Amino acid sequence: MKQNGVKINYAQFLLNTQEKKCRKAVKHISGKIDLNKINSIIEETPFISDIHKVFLKFMIKERKEKIVIGGLENGE
Repeated sequence: MKQNGVKINYAQFLLNTQEKKCRKAVKHISGKIDLNKINSIIEETPFISDIHKVFLKFMIKERKEKIVIGGLENGE
């Protein structure tokens, strides 16, 4: 992501932005993120080790909770 032509940390941007359109878009998609479906895709992906699958599922869950949900809570 870039802001004013400068690469930014997307997590910090989403957690701290006051841009109403961005917050509205994040709120819109947050309810559509289905961790069960994502986890199923990860589990069904061949050639990924079990430890890598655990890592991917953990990181996606944490990012949803801390960035998407956390960012919404910070701005409301």
